[in-house]
Amino acid sequence: MEEILQEKFFLPDESHYNEKAFCQSASELTVANHIYRQRVSDFAVDKQVNPKNKKDVDVAYRVRATHVALDVKCPDESATVPPVTTPGTQPILSLITAGRVPHHVQQLGDLKEQIESSGAATVVLGRNRDLALKDCLISANAKFSPDSSVDNLNILFVAAGYVGKMSEWYMNLFAPQGLFTSEPLHPSEEFELVDVVILSNLKYWHEHAAADHDWALQRVLLVPFTNPHRRSSCVRDACSQGLSVFPHFFDRFNAFDDPAKDDVPDYVLEPLKLLHFINQGLTEEELDRYFPIRLYPLGKAAIEAARK
Repeated sequence: MEEILQEKFFLPDESHYNEKAFCQSASELTVANHIYRQRVSDFAVDKQVNPKNKKDVDVAYRVRATHVALDVKCPDESATVPPVTTPGTQPILSLITAGRVPHHVQQLGDLKEQIESSGAATVVLGRNRDLALKDCLISANAKFSPDSSVDNLNILFVAAGYVGKMSEWYMNLFAPQGLFTSEPLHPSEEFELVDVVILSNLKYWHEHAAADHDWALQRVLLVPFTNPHRRSSCVRDACSQGLSVFPHFFDRFNAFDDPAKDDVPDYVLEPLKLLHFINQGLTEEELDRYFPIRLYPLGKAAIEAARK
């Protein structure tokens, strides 16, 4: 126990503290703790399920007939712009692409020039992190069993930050050339063993709301997405049973009807669906539950701010 506390959580010696490593370890422990509390069968941590290598999944468990292998990733979300501005100065606007956009450098450069010449804001060009998510998928894929059958479910759990970060990872899945689109930026055969991706705001809890966090997932926003390129032996019952241990928003998200659909083309709305779902599909009480510390306005306040 002492060795684990020191190597993974930098306790009691904090002299070599690393936030990225801490968030990864804290996310793994939180997910494992939550699953363990659900009284699942065959619970195990750091279990090898792929006989072709020595890589371990973070959590393995069984729900009825479904054997689940789950890997937790806490990808880098380092800020590319200062989080706040000095009072009396211009706001800082970060621009990133939603997916792979042809000639995006020129387009973003032109937009940056227009905005800054108007005096509206200072513009910084952000970084598209779709390759980081691609690496997460490939890494998890290598840990899952190549012999996965109808009785297996393989889950990649992504521990993300605040709403904007969650939206960026979603865009990396579903924006043009997103990893879960019909023309992904990387060959889908290399992550076909990943059946489901659960996108969460778990990293946000460890970074910004630790005082209210119970190291479980009851107050963590969880939205699962099935991999359209998943293996053919992945069946609906396995997905339903394997995900039943999580308080997720799969059904509500898929049933969400964006109020802007009559005025905005689908290709524009689709990359923003998660952002709109959070701000318009969740109640104010749910926003308080899942985002107790507001880093910027959400819900009605966000919509009003956008209008202004």
